[in-house]
Amino acid sequence: MWGFKARLRVVHYAITRSFWFLPGLMSLGALALAFLTRSSGDVGVIDEFLRDHSVLAAGPEATRLILSTTLGSIITVTSLVFSMALVALSRASQQLGPRLLQSFMGDTFNQVVLGSFVATFVHHSSPLRLFPTPSRALRWPARS
Repeated sequence: MWGFKARLRVVHYAITRSFWFLPGLMSLGALALAFLTRSSGDVGVIDEFLRDHSVLAAGPEATRLILSTTLGSIITVTSLVFSMALVALSRASQQLGPRLLQSFMGDTFNQVVLGSFVATFVHHSSPLRLFPTPSRALRWPARS
């Protein structure tokens, strides 16, 4: 009995202290949200309101361009923030010890920040994946 509880605690610790567990869950949630907004695109009243009252009335090509530009900036910010943080932490861990890096990777706030960056990237890239070319996009969803 104690062996099972101990193994369960070890597995729980390994999963929750994993750096990519929470960002992975957030990315799956963003992907599910993207598919839900895509599948709910048949509600005509909301789409009409969004198309009539939109600040930026753009077609499929302009929307793809905007999404591509935003994706590039999101991935640039994500790589810049975390590479600079890891460089600073690796320099500090040389002087203070390797537990500093483990503490950083296990911190929930850092995982939520990385998860929000990655989830935003996944959510923005899903319409581009759903509509590969503007010619296939007969009806571009306004909510995506």
